[in-house]
Amino acid sequence: MLTIGILGINPSMYQLLEQQFESQTYRVVKVEQKEQLNQIDGLILSMDEKEQMNLVIDWLLICQKSPSVFVWIFSTIPLDYEENILFALGVNAVVMTKEKMHYLTHLVNNTFSRLENSNIKIEKQSTNQIINEKNQTVLVNGVEQALTRKEYQIFSLLYEHRGTTLPYEELIEKIWTNQPKENNFLIANTVFHLRNKVNGSNDFEIKTIRSKGYMLKLKTSQTDQ
Repeated sequence: MLTIGILGINPSMYQLLEQQFESQTYRVVKVEQKEQLNQIDGLILSMDEKEQMNLVIDWLLICQKSPSVFVWIFSTIPLDYEENILFALGVNAVVMTKEKMHYLTHLVNNTFSRLENSNIKIEKQSTNQIINEKNQTVLVNGVEQALTRKEYQIFSLLYEHRGTTLPYEELIEKIWTNQPKENNFLIANTVFHLRNKVNGSNDFEIKTIRSKGYMLKLKTSQTDQ
């Protein structure tokens, strides 16, 4: 559940906003200390007097140190040049007058909806990026596992030809170019250590095809690329 923090400069205004957002299934908390920014997903700063502008600006400066927190302004009074100042300080949206309070609700809902869709897309992309060539690592259940050069070369070949058997001879020829093709001990030893590092992956497994070679088999949760 997402948490909305409300800085209610006016107690009655805080209560009004609290009622509005509790009806939207958010967890609503009253913000009084800057340390609370680590515990919320969004912050609503309310104003009902222009004299409160300095306090709002102070909080916006504090929020700049917590860029993951979205910030909205709800003002019951009209703002002119002050609105430009608020946007320059990083406000996501400004809503003025009580009659337009429902706009604020829509803005918050739309922001978090887009954020959720973006996170899903990023997560989907990351699950497909098993190999990190630059670091010579393999992603195993969200954790990067460092491989030796030979382990990485084997895994890369198996991943490139995933779903098909790579013969021992072909792996020896491509990775140990100066070794006899029948020297299966080298590859068996390397695959043994490789398996120890990637064992338990939810996305793939290295299968031994008896008397033939090895195959990288993707599990059903991992789509083929």
